[in-house]
Amino acid sequence: MLLVYGLFFSALTFFATWSGLLFVVGEVYSAGIVYYAGTISAERNRRFFASNREQPVERLVITSNGGEVEAGIALGEWVFEHQLDVEIESYCLSSCANYVFPAGRNKFIREGAVVAWHGNYHHLAATGLWTDDINSRMGILAKMVKLQNGVSMNRWTG
Repeated sequence: MLLVYGLFFSALTFFATWSGLLFVVGEVYSAGIVYYAGTISAERNRRFFASNREQPVERLVITSNGGEVEAGIALGEWVFEHQLDVEIESYCLSSCANYVFPAGRNKFIREGAVVAWHGNYHHLAATGLWTDDINSRMGILAKMVKLQNGVSMNRWTG
């Protein structure tokens, strides 16, 4: 079953990238709503933050196959700091699901859209793929979620 899901998400990501669906960053289609589509990266975030610095934003509509962990956390922190609603248009995978989606004030998943989690900081630390101060970063994320939902993340992060 996991193999089927893995193949599905790989095919979905390939199609979306090939078809050009993943190259919109920070475009505003209506007042207060911004769109982020594509792989989350530090460079894309830089452009996204710059393009949305001067306008009031209330909702982030996102479709992303994930991306860089640190960039996902940065985008999640930006969403949290601006108290944005997060709406999943088609799919939100990996770093999008781990860090951006939970940071939203209100969360919306469109009919037929997919949010899929895998791995986490502890997995990256155990495999040696991440060397940042994991406990400190997870503490920040736990505080964000606790502030919004009144729920502790200890059972997921401890």
